[in-house]
Amino acid sequence: MKHDPQTISQILEKVSFGYWIISGVSLFMFVGIITFVIFCLVKYRRSVHKTPAQIEGNLLLELTWTLIPTVIVMGFFFQGWDTFNAMRDVPDDAMEITVYGRMWSWSYEYPNGYQTDILVLPQNRPVKLNLSSEDVIHSFYIPAFRTKEDVVPGLPTYLSFTADKTGEFDVFCAEFCGRLHSQMLSKIRVVPEEEWNEFVKNSDAEIAALAGDDIESRMKRAQSLIKRKGCVTCHSLDGTPRVGPSFKDVFGTKRIIERGGTETEILVDESYLKKAIQDPKSEIVKGYDPLMPKVDLSDNEIDLIVELIKKGI
Repeated sequence: MKHDPQTISQILEKVSFGYWIISGVSLFMFVGIITFVIFCLVKYRRSVHKTPAQIEGNLLLELTWTLIPTVIVMGFFFQGWDTFNAMRDVPDDAMEITVYGRMWSWSYEYPNGYQTDILVLPQNRPVKLNLSSEDVIHSFYIPAFRTKEDVVPGLPTYLSFTADKTGEFDVFCAEFCGRLHSQMLSKIRVVPEEEWNEFVKNSDAEIAALAGDDIESRMKRAQSLIKRKGCVTCHSLDGTPRVGPSFKDVFGTKRIIERGGTETEILVDESYLKKAIQDPKSEIVKGYDPLMPKVDLSDNEIDLIVELIKKGI
């Protein structure tokens, strides 16, 4: 069944209608059944009827309690199926954006290659969000849009919708994915078309500005990289310890690490940093848990991060 592109408001109406119909029928059935049970308890209590009458069968009653619930449940099914199809249909002109989920952050890549940690969308334009996980199962959940989809490693999934109201909306992870699951938060910002065009123009300019090979451009790329890859979720930039050690002024210091069950003092140099990024569970800084997942980074991106840490952030 093919639908016209559904706006968020239309999807909200469908989901809310289904919710209230199911809730109303459930409440009606609950009250009806409890009322009938109480009626039978009073009318056919032992003090009034010493010997209950034996009922051999009633075809009309049996058909009634079979057919009516079947019709109700099938009504629920078709209403839900219609809503599901409306949410899964992707218009041919939908703009595709890739959503990356990782422990414990979201990032978004636009058609021009620009990446952000807040999803900016144009109002009244259909979009398709291609969901990709870099580690474990996550679930991309937008409560205000009544929409959610699992993000599974190695399994392409997607969401499609048309945001018809401007504003800022919360994004959560609805699948327990580790220690900082509750902090895996993001935002969706829906803006008017003219503001979206300005956003695209600025993102193109920023991509061009970051393309240089001078120190300033490299450091800006590195700062953008650690933000997009979720590094700053666990590693602070101001010296505050989090799930992992802070990046601030760590280069050149000595640390106690646990390697193969033994403690060893090491110097935080380029070699150590690269190994810690590429194989994070091989050497754990004393006092921290082995929680860091392997992050998908190219050799050039690792070099950028190491260079940024050397600068003291």
